[in-house]
Amino acid sequence: MFCQGAEVEKSGFRRVPKQARARERFTKILEEASKLFIEKGFDSTTTNEIATRADISIGSLYQYFTNKEAIVEAMMTQTLETFGNALDRISQAVTDPAAVLAGSLRYGVERSLVEPALALLL
Repeated sequence: MFCQGAEVEKSGFRRVPKQARARERFTKILEEASKLFIEKGFDSTTTNEIATRADISIGSLYQYFTNKEAIVEAMMTQTLETFGNALDRISQAVTDPAAVLAGSLRYGVERSLVEPALALLL
């Protein structure tokens, strides 16, 4: 899924969650950050606010991310992985390139409506 090994050190991720509870916390950070970025904008949002909204300590947030840019990087990575998986499914079901393109555009628009932060990332 996310960066591993040496890639973690190059990115803003401090560690990638492996256990279920840690993955839940990681996901909660991303969800709450997304909401705050929509409400207040990226520049006006602080990591302290993200931690508070995620109901964790700032120290816990920093166990996963070096800064809010790293949170956005994780959001983008997650979004691209999800989008890539959807494109794989679409292209396996349909062979016509125009239909694949139409399906991928439809998927992107539908996801943006359900997940407004996606539109900000794209």
